[in-house]
Amino acid sequence: MRYFRSLSPLWDALSSKRRRQLLALQLLSLLAALGEVANLGALLPFLRLLANPQQGLMVFGPLAAPLRALPSQHLLIGLGLGFMLMVVVSSLLRVFTIRIQLRLGALIAADLGDQVFAAVLARPFAWHLQHNSSSTLGYLTKDVDQVYGSIQAVLVVAVNLAIVLLLGGALIALAPGVMLLVALLLAGFYLLVFRFTRVSLRVDGQLLTSNYQACLQVAQEGLGGIRDVLLDQTQAFFLEAYRNRNRIYRLSLASISIKSHVPRYLIEGFAVLLIVAVSLLLALSGQGIERQLPLLGTLVLGAYRLLQPMQQCFNAINQMQGNQASLRRLQPFLMPIFPAAALKAAAAGALGVADRPQSQGDPLLQLQRLSFRYSPDGAWVLRDLELSLAVGERLAFVGPTGSGKSTCSDLILGLLEPTQGLVLVQGQDLQATPGLAAAWQSRVAHVPQQIYLSDASFAANIAFGVPIEQIDHKRVRRAAEQACIAEVITASTEGYNTLVGERGLRLSGGQRQRIGIARALYKQAELLVLDEATSALDNRTEADVMEAIEALDRQLTVILIAHRLSTVRHCDRIVLLEQGRISAIGSYQQLDAGHAGFRALATESS
Repeated sequence: MRYFRSLSPLWDALSSKRRRQLLALQLLSLLAALGEVANLGALLPFLRLLANPQQGLMVFGPLAAPLRALPSQHLLIGLGLGFMLMVVVSSLLRVFTIRIQLRLGALIAADLGDQVFAAVLARPFAWHLQHNSSSTLGYLTKDVDQVYGSIQAVLVVAVNLAIVLLLGGALIALAPGVMLLVALLLAGFYLLVFRFTRVSLRVDGQLLTSNYQACLQVAQEGLGGIRDVLLDQTQAFFLEAYRNRNRIYRLSLASISIKSHVPRYLIEGFAVLLIVAVSLLLALSGQGIERQLPLLGTLVLGAYRLLQPMQQCFNAINQMQGNQASLRRLQPFLMPIFPAAALKAAAAGALGVADRPQSQGDPLLQLQRLSFRYSPDGAWVLRDLELSLAVGERLAFVGPTGSGKSTCSDLILGLLEPTQGLVLVQGQDLQATPGLAAAWQSRVAHVPQQIYLSDASFAANIAFGVPIEQIDHKRVRRAAEQACIAEVITASTEGYNTLVGERGLRLSGGQRQRIGIARALYKQAELLVLDEATSALDNRTEADVMEAIEALDRQLTVILIAHRLSTVRHCDRIVLLEQGRISAIGSYQQLDAGHAGFRALATESS
């Protein structure tokens, strides 16, 4: 029962519809079990009549006398046809039940995968910083598949347990002494096998999960850095790392399969021995072949029909045991999450002034004694930042590597929560106001240094995350022109419908960067944050892009994070960060004239 209790998070995650379907499946399984019992009940009188037509009629009780008036051949044919009909009906019931079971298990697994993916997407940015992509993909692939196996295992037990109980009870009623002994021996055999395999199954499950994730990580790293792998000729390193992990993973999978299926053949052999023993007991008790055959034939068929569901239940319990590791890994993602519709509603109402027109110069954002570190015992990345930002302003963060520029932008975007201090948006606490972070993020756009491009068209990558049928192609073209990438796109074979290749491998670094800028401009946000967004551009293209950005409507506020100071020369204000603190604020000319650290940074970046 402990294994079934460990599945309680799955039950809690089920919708009411799925729970009703599970109840209907259980009722259907009872019908299938009754069909098996009826099948067995129709066989016994048929075999008795076949062995001894006169004495075989005694099984019908009060109906025996009228039935004697019928020709024995007619009665035999009628019973035979009745038995055949019961076989067909019970078989169809079993097929229908198994079909419903497999479909329902697949639907539950699909719901589970949706919920896990939704939970992963809903995790805060700080969580994603602490988990690599291979681990996250492991949740969505192998772990979901393993738990799907557990779901099917539970359904197998639910469907077959009714057959085991009802059919087993019918067999015991036919031959109480013999079948009770057989049942006890079979149960003892299964328990003995399970006792010797349960610990190793749990270990195999842990090895399977951990080594699958390791294989995925090695493959991602090797393929993601394929250029360096080919140049450095390090294929042997990645192949050896993959080979070792993959071997353990495959052997763990085989070990679980062996421990689930091998006992079947042992038990089948054990069952044959028991049937022979029962036959000998009946013979020694003085029953001749005519009396022994009907009962023995019924018991043999019943045992045969009983062994299959018993073995399926045994395999299912073994599978649940082997999948415990994946279930524990997924459990945090099975908790209820804030519904997307409710999140959007909260975001829409979070900013009481969200729809109020703002004029250039109105206050937009304010940092109050803002401090941040990534862990409670980690070093401070930012300390005591005080800053205000007005609508339409062009503000730049500059400073040496590690001064906290990108972290500051993540805090402004609401991706990270301050360790101390506040981020205020139009006077409201960005993290403390319900729904405000989501509302704010719908109004900002971000261009990182590394642009992710999907293996889709130029248009789909610029309107990233928008369904194809909803893409505003006029906005796409306008954003491409503003980002100085329109000429490259129109010169390609299929224009805006041209595929860019996986991760944009068919494009240069500068072209990928300009697609990222076009993506941000397509959003038509109120705040645009460019985090080293022009670092991959040549000087001429950078100048063209910055000129286009400067020409944008002054209702758009722009924050630039740059190491190359030529990018920020025309910004209204420049914030110099050093060791996580604001060292100076001013225009380019003011800082160049009055701050030695800024002049040194300008000389270094030139």
